[in-house]
Amino acid sequence: MKPIARLLKETFGSTDLAPPPAALPARRRRKLWQLSPRWHSALIGACLPIADLRRLAKRTGLDEADLTDYEIQALVGNQCTSATEIAGLIQHYLDEHYALALRQFAKARGAKAVRELWRKAVAARSIGDALWAASTHADLGDDDGNSMSDELAMLAYQLAAHATTGQKRLSELELENVRLRDDATTLRHDLAEARRERERCAAMLAERIAAAAGLAAQRQQDEITVTAAQQTATLNAALTQRLAALEEQNRSHKKRIAELEAEPTRDSAASHAGMNADRSAVREQPAGACLSGRRVLCIGGRTALIDHYRRLVEASGGRFFHHDGGREESIHRIDAIVAGADAVVCQAAYVSHAAYWLLKDACKQRGLPCVFLKSGGVTSFARSLDMLASEGIGSRLAN
Repeated sequence: MKPIARLLKETFGSTDLAPPPAALPARRRRKLWQLSPRWHSALIGACLPIADLRRLAKRTGLDEADLTDYEIQALVGNQCTSATEIAGLIQHYLDEHYALALRQFAKARGAKAVRELWRKAVAARSIGDALWAASTHADLGDDDGNSMSDELAMLAYQLAAHATTGQKRLSELELENVRLRDDATTLRHDLAEARRERERCAAMLAERIAAAAGLAAQRQQDEITVTAAQQTATLNAALTQRLAALEEQNRSHKKRIAELEAEPTRDSAASHAGMNADRSAVREQPAGACLSGRRVLCIGGRTALIDHYRRLVEASGGRFFHHDGGREESIHRIDAIVAGADAVVCQAAYVSHAAYWLLKDACKQRGLPCVFLKSGGVTSFARSLDMLASEGIGSRLAN
């Protein structure tokens, strides 16, 4: 051994580099036939267009011509419980079509991260690709998968209800549009008739003026001629005024038609009545809970009632904070704002799924009392303050 090398070894020990650590084993995604059978119908229905499903079934020799869409989906779903030919074709099809989502979900580690990506995809209505990528992820267990399946079923019910409501509103608008078009046609007819009447009157006026000009030389007829001209002028002014009013009315109806054709779906009259009732309730609602300067965080709620929530808390001696539940504000602020609260009231119907779960975890970690409300009304909010006082926050506030 050379002197310098021997000196280095005696001083620092061996100078040999340690071997690199072994690479982590690659995780393998689950195959379609390895999933729970309850997943097959949801995956095939949400991720695979029926036309492509029939084409793949035909390639495997299945006689799908006389089967309904439901029957062909059920038949193929039953054959995906094992590694059949049709299951392999569907696996290849979905991997190829949803490659981008698979790459995104592959970066997630642990079931919680996979579920978070799934909720974001549901909120963005990007369900098919996220469903395939999440359900076949190596870290997603059967319990998490079943929970996602339940969420997917609930989402389908909600979409169906919204579609029904939207279709009903659209039908009402179409009927109203037809009625307004009929009114506009009637007004156009009246306007045309008024114009014809004006033309007849103008012709009559011209004849009278001509007659008056012929009689101008005759003094004895001057008074008659002037009187006739004044009467004709008065009639013409009245007709002109009526025509202007009809034209203004026609413009107003045209504007109304344009507004209705572009009008989005609005809240029903019952919703407005409910909001007015809530506003009346806030004036009559007594401050039942003594909050003693403690901080109450409200997540979500109706925008028009935020000030009413604030007045209820402040009337009870508390301090009010608010987060809109992910509508415009970032849900990542929820954890920080929860850390500064003494109690939380969550308007569950007005927050996103991601905000709901993030809030629930944050309150559980800190042991904060939290009330989840189905209604965004002021009366419900006031009751939640009394509930917090009677079920735990009361003793907390007294300390």
